[in-house]
Amino acid sequence: MNNIAKLILLSISVYIVWTFSTYILEGRVNLLQRVDPIGRIEYAVVVNILIGTIFAFVMLRTSLRARFVTSEQLGFQSLRRILTLVVIAFVIGFVLFLSSNPVAGSVNATVIANIFAQTLPTSIAEVVVCWAVVGTVFESLVRSKMHGKGDDSNWKNETILHLNWTSIKGRKVTTVSVVSIIVGSIVSIVLFGIYHFAHSPPFNQPNMVLFLMIPAILTSVFYFIGREIYSTITIHNFLALIGVSGSIDVTALTQPLYPVIIIAFISVLVLIASDVFPLKTSFH
Repeated sequence: MNNIAKLILLSISVYIVWTFSTYILEGRVNLLQRVDPIGRIEYAVVVNILIGTIFAFVMLRTSLRARFVTSEQLGFQSLRRILTLVVIAFVIGFVLFLSSNPVAGSVNATVIANIFAQTLPTSIAEVVVCWAVVGTVFESLVRSKMHGKGDDSNWKNETILHLNWTSIKGRKVTTVSVVSIIVGSIVSIVLFGIYHFAHSPPFNQPNMVLFLMIPAILTSVFYFIGREIYSTITIHNFLALIGVSGSIDVTALTQPLYPVIIIAFISVLVLIASDVFPLKTSFH
């Protein structure tokens, strides 16, 4: 087995472990259909923070060391770019939420904050696993097959590593970059949909799985064009907010859920820590 095949297998293995753990702690016990605060905390911490974020990023270091993907390709950018794109994603996400005809109670600021915090650890893990861990590796696979990684000096200076907004503005769009992000996007979206079979009803129903792939297209646009992971998670979580707010009883969320907010805060800190230390140190 060659090195590229090993990297592909490793990324798929991360996805399988994360999906299986989702089934064990969530789908198998229909967690989302029950009032079980301890179970939900356990699910958020074990499945989405420990496995879907920390474990996933640890496994990504192998692809980084092999220079098969880069930290920039994964979506870790400068602070200025992060803040700019997060603000854009927040505005777009909030407008989409308001235009989705939310029920009156879900427009309450506390309700929005509670739901946003509740879905955030899951959204982080979904973007990290489906898009960063698997999507970028398949994107790089296409590039390596179409352009010949070993024979092209551009793989060293990274001038055509991936398509992003800068390359679009500079008219440096290549067929290789376009095809690679299309493949990466399709793989990410399909795996994101399939992963929902490990969830509680109604999210594990075939029609729902297919439906959830539609908004995931916007996630792929933010990720593969914007190349910034925080804004991708922001827009992705707003899409989750829209879905969840229309399917739960919001009257129970009119008071701040501090444990949920704390776990969401921890999940963001873990993401930032993965950016600042493990990934960047493994690349240099």
